[in-house]
Amino acid sequence: MIFDLSIVCPGLVPPRRHLAGAVVPFTVLIILPANRRLLAADLAFDSVEAGDLLRRWGRLHAVRTVLGTLAFAILVFCIAVV
Repeated sequence: MIFDLSIVCPGLVPPRRHLAGAVVPFTVLIILPANRRLLAADLAFDSVEAGDLLRRWGRLHAVRTVLGTLAFAILVFCIAVV
């Protein structure tokens, strides 16, 4: 289920109103596999693969942070306008 900002801000165009709901699917579909591999028992913490996964996770988390920040800013804007 994707949270739709049109409930709060009906005039918001579709690409922006679905932004809030993009964070959860991004986390589950993109970041979760990296998390699972990082938590795998057979992954040596000092391996090259672990370092690569941690760098990838950092970039993905940065994207998730930006998505959440944008969604929050849109929500605040909508509340201020309504």
